[in-house]
Amino acid sequence: MDQLKKFINKNREAFEEEKLPAGHFERFEKKLPEKSAGKNLRIVLYTLIVAASVALLFFFNFQYQQSFDRNHSEQAVCEQYNQFQDVKMYYHIQMGEILTEMEKLNESSPIPGGKKLLEESKEVITANMRFEEEILPSLPCSNEGLFAMSQHYRNSLESLNIMLKQMKYVSEKEYNQQ
Repeated sequence: MDQLKKFINKNREAFEEEKLPAGHFERFEKKLPEKSAGKNLRIVLYTLIVAASVALLFFFNFQYQQSFDRNHSEQAVCEQYNQFQDVKMYYHIQMGEILTEMEKLNESSPIPGGKKLLEESKEVITANMRFEEEILPSLPCSNEGLFAMSQHYRNSLESLNIMLKQMKYVSEKEYNQQ
């Protein structure tokens, strides 16, 4: 290694004066992979969308939890309280995932009516909040109350699923036409 270093130092002018063939840099740049600024931007946007959706999910969950806890602190806590909480949490997670998927789909490929479907899905979430504030406290603390609550959430979840399927259908249709 020392001999190579000595040779380079001794003949430094020869190395510095060597000219590259014409068009060398252009050929070299063609061999480089294309810049992926658009891909990086999409990754950042998707990350921001997911982060915002998770934040919304936690916010709605916190709001739901506060209203449910406030209503139950005024009433006697029933035997099925844990079951009520579990059912509520399960459906909140399911609805949050659907809402997140709809937001990602709308951001990645905006479709006609996509914003309206997203607004309507948020209206379903708002209706669930009203249900929890106004109707849930009046439900009997029994299996019948638990059943009524499950039915309400199941219907809301099914509505969101229908809207998501519609967004996917229109998005695929738009993609196939292009």
